[in-house]
Amino acid sequence: NSRKQDLQTIFIKNLSQLNNLKIFFDESDLIFSILGSQNELNDSIFRFLKPYERKICLVNISALPLRPYNLKFFVFRKLYCGILSENKFFLKNKFKKTIFLIKKVFLKNIILKPGYFAACGDEVIKNMSNSLDKETNIIKTCSYDFVLSKLVKKRLLNYKYFVFLDENIVNHSDFKILNKSVEKEDIYYSELNKLFSYIETNFNAKVVIATHPRADLEYNKKKFPKYNVFIGITPQLMKYSEGCITHASTSINFAVIFDKPILFITTDRMKKRRYANELLSSWFNKKPLNISKSYNYGKIISSIKIKKKYMNQYFNKFISFSEDIEFGFGSLIDSLKN
Repeated sequence: NSRKQDLQTIFIKNLSQLNNLKIFFDESDLIFSILGSQNELNDSIFRFLKPYERKICLVNISALPLRPYNLKFFVFRKLYCGILSENKFFLKNKFKKTIFLIKKVFLKNIILKPGYFAACGDEVIKNMSNSLDKETNIIKTCSYDFVLSKLVKKRLLNYKYFVFLDENIVNHSDFKILNKSVEKEDIYYSELNKLFSYIETNFNAKVVIATHPRADLEYNKKKFPKYNVFIGITPQLMKYSEGCITHASTSINFAVIFDKPILFITTDRMKKRRYANELLSSWFNKKPLNISKSYNYGKIISSIKIKKKYMNQYFNKFISFSEDIEFGFGSLIDSLKN
């Protein structure tokens, strides 16, 4: 069921069901896709869409970095984390990826080259360069987070607080699809609660939890019994906060937009199994604070202060090309009308 009454939503379980809808693709003037880059996981869908590529608009308006910023030996670190997080599935996953890459090199006609690409920053376009050609029309827009940030009005909490950007690390469906395990549930939540207690004691501010939109709210309330847990109001929480605590959440966009301090954190397990924490923090010239180790007031203060130039750089590369850019596909729709 659609969350909006005027939208028709069809849930597709397999490729044969998609083939049954071919008439809709044949008759359409424009097809929007938020599938991201063509890869070994979605290749069959992209190959189905290949005949329609000139009327397809790939959309990426919620992006994270795919490569680190000024970080050495990242290829080896990424490989190391992949081996430990995927464990027995590592060879199987890499075999699938290798087969896809070989096909990509020798069967270039299987790669979809969209007629349009809507992106929210310079680096987003750069990351997709291999999937675009000279005929692809680039539509410069902004992240939807930038739109949501402008809709925030009144303050919801009457006390000082930091926001923890929950990523549903233990139960996230993406990790299950990719056969990855990056954390141990009991230890993880114990270390988080210990950190939050330290921050509340030493920084004269509360810690509140911004629950991941696909997470179980009641589960989070049980895991964070001493803290207020919210869902669906991350922009409001961030705007009036003292700063945020995060691993590698896309909601970091709100911290950048509202120019808030950011405390990047990791654990002993994630240092071995999840490279994304280091990758994201590198764009702010920071290394994640390992909360499995000892830390103090000075370490947290040093970690949380980020220079304005790195915030501005991230905004332009991953959130919006400018402060006054319009969200949406107006220019694309106008061109089709003409």
